[in-house]
Amino acid sequence: MKKYILLMVFVILASMMLFTGCQKSPESVGEVTISIIGYDENIVADKEVVTIEENDTVLDITEKIIAKKEVSFEQKSGFIVSIDGQKQFDKGPESGWRYALNNQFPSLGAGSVSVKDGDEIIWIFALTIDDDGGITTEDAEQEVKEKLNGEVQLESAVNETTKTIEGLFERENGLRPFRVVLAHNLLGLEKEENFEIIQEESSLNYAINILTILAADLDPYSYNETNYVKLLADSQKENGKFVIIDWDDYPSTQAYAMAALELAGYEDYNKSSAENALIGMINEDGSVGSYMDVDTAAMALLGFMDKESEQANEAVNKILSFIKSKQLETGGFPGFDGSENIYTLAAVINGLMAVDINPNGQEFVKGENTISSALMSFYKDGRFEHEDPSGVTEVEWATEQAYLALAELYKGESSFRILKQEGINS
Repeated sequence: MKKYILLMVFVILASMMLFTGCQKSPESVGEVTISIIGYDENIVADKEVVTIEENDTVLDITEKIIAKKEVSFEQKSGFIVSIDGQKQFDKGPESGWRYALNNQFPSLGAGSVSVKDGDEIIWIFALTIDDDGGITTEDAEQEVKEKLNGEVQLESAVNETTKTIEGLFERENGLRPFRVVLAHNLLGLEKEENFEIIQEESSLNYAINILTILAADLDPYSYNETNYVKLLADSQKENGKFVIIDWDDYPSTQAYAMAALELAGYEDYNKSSAENALIGMINEDGSVGSYMDVDTAAMALLGFMDKESEQANEAVNKILSFIKSKQLETGGFPGFDGSENIYTLAAVINGLMAVDINPNGQEFVKGENTISSALMSFYKDGRFEHEDPSGVTEVEWATEQAYLALAELYKGESSFRILKQEGINS
């Protein structure tokens, strides 16, 4: 009996070890540095590098380094009360542990603030609630609060707009247009099954179909027995342009075609010729095409996502200078009629994200207004509205285009760039 029990214990332990060994270890998504500086020159950690995993918080990173250093530690509800024997109130009624993330002091507990690759965390034992330990001389707490409020606002808008999308698109039997499919893919929602495939022959339509199919996690080389990638590639002319119908001879078609082939991993087309053709459409002032509008300039950026050549980088910088010169004091951008336009603003966000430019970076801040605040000025109750100069309010197109831009701002990445496939030749 004893032998039987011992045998069963051995089998169970062996199974547990085997099961544990088969589990995948969490994937690293980057690194952060962390320092922990107590009173009386007690340095627990000095710019230690810690690997981060998805959804890690400041508290998670702190616990990792504490475990490595093997010092005592106590936290309550995400707030640190003791590290290495140095406890809250040790140096007075306002003293205790306080952390800075990238030289700014959040008001939230360490368990509520996520980290990303490249972040720097510094813990100090503050003597007063305003003690910054010499980390920063500015009142950064309000900045952090505003940033957090902005993120909460974006998240709320994303969630509410996602709920209202269902009833907004009734054309083509309720099939989802490509921007909605891209947005849902970026947000990690369930893959779309009922999406719009444009039937009319056109280089632009083929490019849009490819992007839609990729976002639905399907194969554009054989979707419904049609190779949309080859159809698009075969439409390239000797001058590098992708043209089937007259309307295709336009910068946005060229940019979308280049982006679609690049993201589909197709390499058997004349890339340099295509790039030269798009660059040839850029005007001296950085505008693109005959209309010389912000929309077209923004869409043209999609054709330069990889920016491999020097001339491609020069082209991007030229277009960016033009877009910056047109930004309004509201943080938004003018449409064809010169007034602030949500469609133009959404196109700018898509274009900037495609070339890895942060739309909310300092270069696009106007006074207290940002591109995000400009976008949210069109938001109302789970949808976006645009009122033209004549007083007519449009919802469907405004919501479709703004929804994709909103998703990109919220996720902090391009809905196009994440579609990248491995290289394929014909």
